[in-house]
Amino acid sequence: PNGNFTKLNDRLIPGLGNSGLGRAYQWLDEAAADGEVYYYYIEDVSLDGRTNQSDVFPVTPKGQPTILLTPKETRLFQNYPNAFNPETWIPFQLDQPADVLVQIYDIQGHLIRTLTMGQKPAGYYLEKGCAAYWDGRNQAGERVVSGTYLYRFQAGDFVSLKKMVLLK
Repeated sequence: PNGNFTKLNDRLIPGLGNSGLGRAYQWLDEAAADGEVYYYYIEDVSLDGRTNQSDVFPVTPKGQPTILLTPKETRLFQNYPNAFNPETWIPFQLDQPADVLVQIYDIQGHLIRTLTMGQKPAGYYLEKGCAAYWDGRNQAGERVVSGTYLYRFQAGDFVSLKKMVLLK
């Protein structure tokens, strides 16, 4: 995981839209040998040429279990799908176990909803089913109006705030 890396793919994998759409990609390393563990990272390139490198993650050949590494840092990601949906998922990663709390605020700063996720082990919470889920309702169970909302994520001492748009 801390070794030298070799660039495996010289051509870009075509994008499927923005990250708010929650798209999935796959790539097959045909040179991978059975019984080995390989460490990869993904580098994405934005339209303006900026690059962003993912954490390093282990992969074993198909049919063998993969042991995931713990993320290097706790991070909050942008919700998806963003806008035009009455519900949304809020992905995050934890570098250590923590109590996770997500609070949704309207643009004036009024608390709309609290999502208590409880104690979560270190790991990645990126997919539907494990990311924080907000159904677009307030604490009383009523649908909220379209507009801009803020979500505040707290995991232990880590706190982050992001903006989202909810349109119906």
